[in-house]
Amino acid sequence: MPCCMSKSLGWCKVLPIVYTDGQGNEFCLFHAPQGKKGLTPDEFNKEVFQYIDTKKRKGEPCTLDGTIFDNHIDFSSYHEQNPLPSIHLNDAVFLSSASFSDTTFAESAGFVRAVFSAKADFGGAIFRKRASFFHAIFKGDADFASAIFDGDALFSKAEFYGMVKFQNSCFKESVNFNSAALKNDNYFDKSEFQKQASLHGTSFDGRTSFLKTKFLADAHFTDALFNGRVDFSSTSFESQTDFSSATIKGKVYFKSTMFNGMTLFRGVNMEGVSFDSLISARSHFRMPI
Repeated sequence: MPCCMSKSLGWCKVLPIVYTDGQGNEFCLFHAPQGKKGLTPDEFNKEVFQYIDTKKRKGEPCTLDGTIFDNHIDFSSYHEQNPLPSIHLNDAVFLSSASFSDTTFAESAGFVRAVFSAKADFGGAIFRKRASFFHAIFKGDADFASAIFDGDALFSKAEFYGMVKFQNSCFKESVNFNSAALKNDNYFDKSEFQKQASLHGTSFDGRTSFLKTKFLADAHFTDALFNGRVDFSSTSFESQTDFSSATIKGKVYFKSTMFNGMTLFRGVNMEGVSFDSLISARSHFRMPI
């Protein structure tokens, strides 16, 4: 009998069974519940890397959807000289910390609905194609500092419960945080958004900083919710910027902020907003009633 997860995921139907539960459900190595894999953490991680390398040698996408990672795993050996192939970790569960620090994703990277129970480290990672974290859950800190996104970056409806770091990150294509929930402190300092940045309905509960961030194309914060202190000081908005219908409950600073395109604050509660030393050269700054 194939792994019971193959009915919904498909890819693991040819893998051997390593565990059968009390109801007769059979599981392959990658989908066996926590503590039921029959391998040490190092042995299991080695099996993961061997599976990836086999797919890479064959020039095939690597699917690891639904994999349960019991312990810490480090993918940093897949650097720029040895990049990951197209990899799908949708619905994967990382029960311990996961490190993708300085990892290069040569093709698409899928983390749709993935659950990171501890720290997720993507610091310095390079995403050459689309990176999808749609509906992903980060229960620990999420570190994307100095990451480079050459393709679209999708974080819509993602949930972040720990600290979020995107300092010095570069988004070369569109980025989508629509309806994402950032429930702790968040840092986007000195990051660069080269194409459209969409943060429609995004909620920021903790302290959030966009200090010296560059938005080179349209930036949409429509219906965003700011519950904590937010700092846009020395941030530059080079194209249309839209905060329409945003809800601002904490202090928001626009000190030495530059708006070089049409700027909309239609329907925004302006309490707690500071526009000290606002720079709006060549802008069409609109605040309709």
